[in-house]
Amino acid sequence: MTFEEFEKATPDDLRVEAKQCFDRGNENPSWGGGPTLLVQAQFYMQELDRREEQTGAAVCGSSRTVNQARNRPSFLPGLRRGRLRR
Repeated sequence: MTFEEFEKATPDDLRVEAKQCFDRGNENPSWGGGPTLLVQAQFYMQELDRREEQTGAAVCGSSRTVNQARNRPSFLPGLRRGRLRR
């Protein structure tokens, strides 16, 4: 995805990119593949969250609310939002 495509991407486009990164990361669990692709997926998910917070509403086509999105655990341990669960 180019910078221009990223700027114009809809929430559904960002979800598709994130899902593709997850799928490829699960297929390539090596150090060069899996972790890099999971960080890339997290990048797209964070942009979805940022856009939700900016509009103050749920993403189109999703029943998640902004509060539910904020409480979603991060993909990477140690990068969770809010309190860590024990």
